[in-house]
Amino acid sequence: MAEVALFDVDSLVGDRQMDAEQLEDLASRKAVIRFPTGADGGHLLHAYVDEEIPPSLQQYCDSGSEITSSLILASGRLGFGGVESMYEDFFPNPNIRADGQVPAGEYEVIGYRTEYPEDLVGSAIRQRIGTGGSRLINSPGYLIPVAFVLTIVAFNLSGWIAGVSAIVLSYLAFKLLTRSRSYQQLNAAQRAVEMDYPSIVVAMRSKPTR
Repeated sequence: MAEVALFDVDSLVGDRQMDAEQLEDLASRKAVIRFPTGADGGHLLHAYVDEEIPPSLQQYCDSGSEITSSLILASGRLGFGGVESMYEDFFPNPNIRADGQVPAGEYEVIGYRTEYPEDLVGSAIRQRIGTGGSRLINSPGYLIPVAFVLTIVAFNLSGWIAGVSAIVLSYLAFKLLTRSRSYQQLNAAQRAVEMDYPSIVVAMRSKPTR
């Protein structure tokens, strides 16, 4: 998503994406904190509630991207996701939005985008699954262009039947690979490592009640 947000789920209304005026209204009521990202893509959030950001992660927080704001959570229902998911009747989809529960109240929030050294995450993945595992998990990215070239060659040399056969065989090979137990296990291990490297980090400190 090009813009993600941390928000009070109880403040959402309707069955469609909020417009700019509604988002500004939520911001004025301290019900949303927006994080412009500048480009489409996936984003992982780590939120630390009434605790410090671990030093091992703080070192990768970009101080130039710091956002400070307040967030009021009426019942403690906290949401994070693309702004297009900010409506009451959103159908659950963890790839777009994730909701959680924290103590109700008002929070002072400091947020950062992270910047990691080149290949830091890739190196951590290789340490977890090995060089051979890395090759296997990345093989679909090589299989697709190879299949495309073979299909074009088959069409040119043997006609449309051979071309269609090449497409079918390539599709079956892709499915067999990505559905295999070893591939699924490696994929799960890779995702577990990636979960340790958020793209956005926030510290939420609850304000004392009067």
